[in-house]
Amino acid sequence: MNFKLKFVNQTMIITAIISFSLCLIFLPYMGYLVWHSVDDYQQINAVKIMYIHVPSSWLAIMMFISLFFQTGAAFILKSPIVLISSFETAKIGFMFNILSLITGAIWGRPIWGVYWVWDGRLTGMFFMALIYMLYVFFYINYDKHHNKDKIMLVIAWFGGLNLIILKFSTEYWLTLHQSSSFWRKGGISMSWNFLKPLTISFFTMSCWAIFLVSSGVIVNLYKHKQKNHDLYSNR
Repeated sequence: MNFKLKFVNQTMIITAIISFSLCLIFLPYMGYLVWHSVDDYQQINAVKIMYIHVPSSWLAIMMFISLFFQTGAAFILKSPIVLISSFETAKIGFMFNILSLITGAIWGRPIWGVYWVWDGRLTGMFFMALIYMLYVFFYINYDKHHNKDKIMLVIAWFGGLNLIILKFSTEYWLTLHQSSSFWRKGGISMSWNFLKPLTISFFTMSCWAIFLVSSGVIVNLYKHKQKNHDLYSNR
């Protein structure tokens, strides 16, 4: 294994250890804050689903943004390592995307009276899950294709367009989904009673996501070492 790949592998190991440790430290605190968080005056205790749904949605979107830039970097640099990282990001991003859709449906039933509506935000998240699936599918099934990086780049670009629609869906379209309480003019509109457990939940779940991605990269690099010595050869 050359120096560059050894450095990447060791960095991923350190990242996995740190993120997993932070997750273990903050998980009990997250559980305590969510359990003892106040009820909303309208949603009552159904609001507690927010502490899983919102971080899952944020992570799904942030990981797709990361995937978008990683895929572009892999195409420009012709780096199989960056493409491996984007693949692992896609798998974990898809997991959080599905968690967002499921928790959103559970939350929507007592609040909206329905599990699902085809409005801009929900439809955008649904299409993002499909794009994640396409990305993973083509990565696995076009493993030896000489235009693999181009195929992945096209899929990522479609996802980027979907992200733009997702961003403005609650601002310019009629929708049941509320507009952002964070990324808005005038600052955060959420009470600290809800903001604190939400922030800790997001941090804890982010640590878990980083651990899963870095662990996936480590395993994937090891598999490539066994099957494809060109990946580890000096260039």
